[in-house]
Amino acid sequence: MSNQAHKVLVVEDEMIIAMSLSDTLEELGYQVLGTCDSFEETIQVLEQELPDVALVDIKLKGDKTGIDIGKVINERFQIPFIFLTSNSDKATIDQAKSTVPASYLLKPFEADELYAAIEVAIEQGKNTSTQKNSALQDALFVRKSQLLHRVAYSDIVYLKSDHVYVELYTKNKQKHVLRGSLSQFLTSLPQSFFRTHRSYAVNLDYLEAINSLYIIANGEQIPIGKTYRGVLLDQVRVE
Repeated sequence: MSNQAHKVLVVEDEMIIAMSLSDTLEELGYQVLGTCDSFEETIQVLEQELPDVALVDIKLKGDKTGIDIGKVINERFQIPFIFLTSNSDKATIDQAKSTVPASYLLKPFEADELYAAIEVAIEQGKNTSTQKNSALQDALFVRKSQLLHRVAYSDIVYLKSDHVYVELYTKNKQKHVLRGSLSQFLTSLPQSFFRTHRSYAVNLDYLEAINSLYIIANGEQIPIGKTYRGVLLDQVRVE
């Protein structure tokens, strides 16, 4: 099975189950982005990097449940998620249905059931993303002074993550602040945008120079991590 590019986040508060599930996912060829055991940890991970799909246990330690996570995913991250649970009672299912999960797996489940649910969820996520991109076309809109202002993707030089916000810097030296994660925005931006750092991404159409610590784009110095630099250099012609 060739699913190396598919990243899966596991949200499960029972360590043994989480480890077993991670092993199964790796055997199926998926990349396990991480394992979380609470609402707070899950949101923190999602703010840093988005998986292709999340496997979310409904019952978690703490006051908030997997259903609360599903609500936040719908509001802020827009990725497909699959609920895992040992409870099949009507009340639990009705609560889960209200968040529109991609699927619902009742424990214990087989590896082929897990594989099928993940593949369907990822495909649904691709279709949803395509529809959104078609609607947005070549720009996004930011709210400012009671108006939604159009910002063309081609005008954005780089993005900077600041906790739960993303700052957009344009070629005209304008700054726009939007709520969300850098990973979330990168899923909807053109392929010309390249992540250079945990907190930065740049539009390579404005790339001017590279060194070991930063790149220059439209006259601005933007940090670049060692790993990201290696990936970028693999894509450029050096003489």
